[in-house]
Amino acid sequence: MIQINSISFSFGGQILFQNFSLATNAKCACIAGNNGIGKSTLLKLAAGILRPSSGKIKISGDAIYVEQECREIPQSVFSSFWGGDNEARKFYSVLGVSEEKISRWEELSGGEKKCVQIAAALAENPAVLFLDEPSNHLDGETKQKIIFALKKSAAQIVLVCHDREFADALCEQTIFLFRESEAFADGEDKVCAKIYNSNLSRALELRAEEFSSLKNEWQDANQNSRKIKNAVEKWRQESARSSGCVKKSAIEKGDHDAKSKIDMARLSGKDRTAGDTHARFESLLARANERRDKIKKPLSKKSGFAFSNAGMDFETSNRFGARDIPENILQFPKTILANGKTVESFCIRRGARIALVGKNGSGKTLLVKAILQEAKEKGRAENIFYLPQITDENFRERLCENFDLLSDEEKGAVLSTLYRLNSNPDSLAERENIFDASPGEIRKIAIAMSLCQRPSYLYILDEPTNHLDLKSVLALEDALKNLSAALVIVSHDEAFLKNVLLFHKDFFSISL
Repeated sequence: MIQINSISFSFGGQILFQNFSLATNAKCACIAGNNGIGKSTLLKLAAGILRPSSGKIKISGDAIYVEQECREIPQSVFSSFWGGDNEARKFYSVLGVSEEKISRWEELSGGEKKCVQIAAALAENPAVLFLDEPSNHLDGETKQKIIFALKKSAAQIVLVCHDREFADALCEQTIFLFRESEAFADGEDKVCAKIYNSNLSRALELRAEEFSSLKNEWQDANQNSRKIKNAVEKWRQESARSSGCVKKSAIEKGDHDAKSKIDMARLSGKDRTAGDTHARFESLLARANERRDKIKKPLSKKSGFAFSNAGMDFETSNRFGARDIPENILQFPKTILANGKTVESFCIRRGARIALVGKNGSGKTLLVKAILQEAKEKGRAENIFYLPQITDENFRERLCENFDLLSDEEKGAVLSTLYRLNSNPDSLAERENIFDASPGEIRKIAIAMSLCQRPSYLYILDEPTNHLDLKSVLALEDALKNLSAALVIVSHDEAFLKNVLLFHKDFFSISL
């Protein structure tokens, strides 16, 4: 059982949680929500790595937090792998972790490191296991191994995950985090949680249905208020005319007949009809507005962006026309990679769409590095935008330096693109350091920054959907579909590859 009672927590000058409460006893629960909303922070708070400024967190038993990235080998590996506990060692076996793999940690792929990381956590036999984006870097076969291992564990599992296939295979409950001020008009600027007793895919459907129903309900109530408001205005004018007609002083002294009619109207009450009706409609309007205002009005947010918005469309760009791009961007020679695999020569042509596919450890990232090295030797490096699989501190520092060099107009363009990639620029700007952000936000910033740099011949994206929330993935898909530059993409996200590359006329794949 996990109980979070009225916690508050700030990070980087920004209030993330304020009087936030949550309880779950689900065997496996998924935490979902936009990048930067505080999902990873919530896991760290629950695991005791971070401490709230107020409130209490109660967990039944020991807890282990498994972070998103796999920068260092878990220290518990050395005791649990070589220990005598066969129950602990079984998870290393299930996940294919051998002594040989442990000995060459630095050479392992992201997916192989993730297997070591999760096996080490499971071997500790925790009561609660917090997993932060466990499916990043994983091929389909490795995902199934990890799902199997997690199901064999006795631990209560809470994971942050945007991979619907992975989450749906494990989770019976979805906890959706959202900032109320971004979801509803007049909402408070605080993070809230909505629990759905279903897997991630169904929870997303239910949430969309809820928002659609709320939107229709609010629109119906608002339309009713507008109709009554029109009636109020009509009877206000009628009341004003009636008030003007009942003044005897406006009638000539000899017109006794007109004065007699006014006296009769006063006696019968007809002169009060318009005023009384106006008053009744005013009362109806107040009640209608009150009913409407009790309904939360869902906010609609613009999404999606195009590289052409920043002059990135080579067919129309004034800064960098199609005639400036060579037909053959890069001729890659036959190469033997560091893992011993041979890659035959190929040419990256203008507008090409290339998928690098294969299992974890097959050499996809090694091939990417070889392509970058070849481009550097051929003097084409400055015409390539590269998004690495893991955004380390050096990457963040370079990104920060480049951001500081931008003009105010260009910085505005970056923040606008971030908004359309489902981030909150105001929230980022409130941080003491804009790059003190989540891995998902860092990837979005890098993508947005590419729009303000020199247009590229070629975009090389290594696992671009890692850490991104679902809305951001869809926005990136749409942008890349219409990009005139060449694309080389490494990804285990089959839906993403299919939507961006598969049906393009210049598509081909390299399988390792």
